[in-house]
Amino acid sequence: MIRRRRALLLITLGMGLAGCAATPERELPSDSPEQAWRIRAARLNDIQAFQIKTKLGVSAPERTGQGTMVWKRAGLEHRIDVFGPLGGGRVVLTRDANGALVRDGDQTYAADTLEQALFEATGWQIPFSAMSYWVLGLPAPDVPYGHELDAWGRLKTLNQSGWRIRYDDYRAASEYELPRKMFLEFSEPQSGMEADGPVKVRLAIKEWSL
Repeated sequence: MIRRRRALLLITLGMGLAGCAATPERELPSDSPEQAWRIRAARLNDIQAFQIKTKLGVSAPERTGQGTMVWKRAGLEHRIDVFGPLGGGRVVLTRDANGALVRDGDQTYAADTLEQALFEATGWQIPFSAMSYWVLGLPAPDVPYGHELDAWGRLKTLNQSGWRIRYDDYRAASEYELPRKMFLEFSEPQSGMEADGPVKVRLAIKEWSL
C-alpha cells in the first residue's frame, strides 16, 4: 500500500514538473526597446486579416454609451458590427473598394470613409480606418506620430492624427502579442467633422482571431 502511494506521488510530481516545463516563460525586457519595436512592428505589419470581439465604451459631452463590437478585417475590406453604444441597437459598418456604408436600423449612409459615414449616421467621431492599425499595436501608415514604448518594445502610448492612444494591457494571440485593453482620446477634430468636445473610446478586447 505504501509503495503504491509513493508511486502515485512520484507520478503526480512528474506530471506537475512536465506541466511547468511546458509553460512558456515571459521573455525578458529588451536592452534596446527601440530595436525591439522595429522588429515587432515589421512582424505586425504582415497581419492583413483579423477578427476581434470587444467591449466598447464611448463618451462625448452630454452622451455616453457601452456595448460590444465584432470587427472583421480582410485586407482593405472591413465589416464592423456594433451593438449598443452608437445607435438605437445595432449599427453595421462596411468598407470595400467602392467606399463605406453605415446601416443604422432602416437608414443607410454612404461616404468615402468609415469615419465620415459613421459621423453622418450617428454624430459619433471614431477613427476606424486608423484603428485598424492601432488595435494591432501599430501606428497608421504614412501619418506622423509620436510614441512611448515599454521595456519589451511594445507601444505604451501613441499620438497620431489628434488622438492619444494608451495601451494598458497585451495578450498572446497566435504567435503574436496583441493589445487587450486600450484607451483613446481625441483632442483635434478630423477634417469635416466638428465634434462638440473631446471623444473617449475604451476597448477591452475579449477575443483575437488571426
